[in-house]
Amino acid sequence: MAIQRFRVVLDAAKFDDDDIETIHAALDDASLSSSGGVWTIAVDRETESFVEAVSSALRDIGRSGIAARIARIEPDDPADQADADEINRIIAALGRFERSDVQAWPVGRVASTVRS
Repeated sequence: MAIQRFRVVLDAAKFDDDDIETIHAALDDASLSSSGGVWTIAVDRETESFVEAVSSALRDIGRSGIAARIARIEPDDPADQADADEINRIIAALGRFERSDVQAWPVGRVASTVRS
């Protein structure tokens, strides 16, 4: 197994202290940051593949119950860019149908669509 490093960039997220604690509890291998109003979850996850790491992280984020949408996945390793591009196409496709409000588009939906 290898450490897979990537960022989950969130769209339309507004977090309070409770939300931040919830994310940290759901993802003990991640850190949360904000810059210019954009929230990012940086993940360092030990798995067999990049897709498996992203899928499991998205499931964990979805299970946390936070009100946020995924904007995109950004891999640290350029070798993972093709997989990230495919995941981002799935994110965009789901978003076209379900972005009426933040609650209607849970991040867990993406995780269930991404296949390892």
